Amino acid sequence: YMNTNQTHKPKTGRGPKVQRRLRNVSIGDYLYMQGKKRLEQLTSLEAIRNLQEWENCNKSYVQNESKKIVENMKFSSFREIFNALDQDSDGLISIDTICTSSTFVYHL
Repeated sequence: YMNTNQTHKPKTGRGPKVQRRLRNVSIGDYLYMQGKKRLEQLTSLEAIRNLQEWENCNKSYVQNESKKIVENMKFSSFREIFNALDQDSDGLISIDTICTSSTFVYHL
């Protein structure tokens, strides 16, 4: 029960710790400036993300060992083709000695 001399005083939240807007600026102008600042921040963040994405696209995700394996496979394929074209085994391919039989074409 409340005494008639006592009045009810509701508890309210605390006031702001930091003044969030300038005193001479209307709330509309303040919110407009805040939106403009936020848009500038988002634009610069987007530019940074785009730059990071571009840098990530240019990265090589292949390890050195994998590169060596692929290069060895290419080299052995080229050696096979060269040996098939170099019928007289002199290390040179001449138009006169190139094999044009169907077995060569099938081999490739």
